[in-house]
Amino acid sequence: GVARITYSHGGTGTRLFRIWINMKSRCYNKNNKRYYTYGGRGIEICKEWHDFSVFRTWAESHGYKETLSIERIDVNKNYCPSNCTWIPMSEQSKNRTTCKKNRMEQRH
Repeated sequence: GVARITYSHGGTGTRLFRIWINMKSRCYNKNNKRYYTYGGRGIEICKEWHDFSVFRTWAESHGYKETLSIERIDVNKNYCPSNCTWIPMSEQSKNRTTCKKNRMEQRH
């Protein structure tokens, strides 16, 4: 019975599921080290994406691949279908609000 509950949305353990969990953590978990640049600035996730299967459907129909990373088009707006896209991971750092500072902190 346990497996059926865990895998009801078929996503647990996948990279996309981790992306979703991390996105929620940056917005809603005050203990996340990047919270201050997301939730701390009022960045939220749209209601429909609080359901992983809805987020997954959007991701898969918008070109999600294992090599891509979710990016907000406008860094001052929420995570939602109209403000998000998938980009190569190497480009992710270009859009950071505090580039060098963040990278230094993550190294330690």
